[in-house]
Amino acid sequence: MKNIKNSKTQWQETRLGDLIQVTHGMIFSSSLFSDVPTGSILLTPANFKIGGGFDGSSLKYYNAEHEPAPQKYKLQPGEIVLALTDLSRECSILGCPAKIPNREYYIAKPGHAHPVEYLQNQRIGRVILRSEKITGDFLYWLLRSANYRKYIIATASGTTVKHTSPNRIYDFRFLLPPLVDQTAAVVLLNAVETKIHLLEHWNSVLEQMAMSLFRYWFTPTIQQRLKPLSDFGKIVCGRTPSKKESKYFGGPVPFVKIPDLRGQVYISRTVDSLSNEGAAAQPTKQIPPNSICVSCIATVGLTAITSAWCHTNQQINSIIPHHYRHRYYLYCYLKTIGPELESLSAGGTMTMNINTRLFSRLQIPEASHTLLEKFHQSVHPIFSRILLNIRCKEKLIKLRESLLPMFLAGKIKITDGFKMLEKARGLF
Repeated sequence: MKNIKNSKTQWQETRLGDLIQVTHGMIFSSSLFSDVPTGSILLTPANFKIGGGFDGSSLKYYNAEHEPAPQKYKLQPGEIVLALTDLSRECSILGCPAKIPNREYYIAKPGHAHPVEYLQNQRIGRVILRSEKITGDFLYWLLRSANYRKYIIATASGTTVKHTSPNRIYDFRFLLPPLVDQTAAVVLLNAVETKIHLLEHWNSVLEQMAMSLFRYWFTPTIQQRLKPLSDFGKIVCGRTPSKKESKYFGGPVPFVKIPDLRGQVYISRTVDSLSNEGAAAQPTKQIPPNSICVSCIATVGLTAITSAWCHTNQQINSIIPHHYRHRYYLYCYLKTIGPELESLSAGGTMTMNINTRLFSRLQIPEASHTLLEKFHQSVHPIFSRILLNIRCKEKLIKLRESLLPMFLAGKIKITDGFKMLEKARGLF
């Protein structure tokens, strides 16, 4: 190992495998999977946020009453797990960490509350610390660093489905700071993360307010005359440019796919992007800001509003409203009819699919211009605040993503990082 002096402290070049062990999960019987909540949550790649973090917006459950899970695959709060498989083109979650949430409780029936258990599924890695030279909290942030992400992507195997393995993870090398510096870095990064979570929670509350107003204004009018969705705006089904042309990808144009819609009101960032040339190759597929995107294949009913000019893939249908007063009305209405969309998409096949023709013919209650205008004026400040919070959140994410690599490279002191965070208080 090589010692490096940095800010009067010693940093040590270290192989990750000297500090941790990564174990594989279990292959659980798919016949016992459930979309209906139970006390057992089966971790899948869908539970990892892009770049790291736990995502609880799409949970898969397991009927443990029929076949209890072995104890060794039950995860404890605070444990770190890794995504060892990734279906995305950009390997957006491959090797990324997530922390098991604090204990929650599942009420099977009145008076019977049981702790929720998280189960380690196949291709989910469990991280076990083997050294006191690194803290679990610092390890979590290290596994979210840019250098680690680049290494995992560069060493991944597979074509359509990307894979990594414990041995590849073990071979990652980095400069390990002393424990005192690790603790200081964790405090700083956790402070940024807390502000990001506060913005997310704030937006969740704001969206609930908007939806409550929608139900208050429009539920009594739900029996009014129905019109096809296409009467409210232009319908566009997305498309993926030819993957044979590498020059079509990796540019400044957001390319929206289903993961980009999860838990979002406005689409602020996308995993994939197109070049200007790729966007020009399919000009009829461009979507302007303030359009509504709805997932219509496989995962049906995810809904979000565009915040910039973009393109989508073929799994998403979008509506470009003819009039601004339809924007929030359509968003809220499409958010409320998830079960109806799933029923419409079944069609006797294994994969749910709402094609553009069916999407265009969705029956939407017609409301008066006066009522739509009043609703728009009522919720516009709410949606504007949501969009502003998202933009503030994006700035904090960029700050977070820049702090750790600069710290690990010795280019910034922790005290400087806190000064940068203090300046960011103006975002709130």
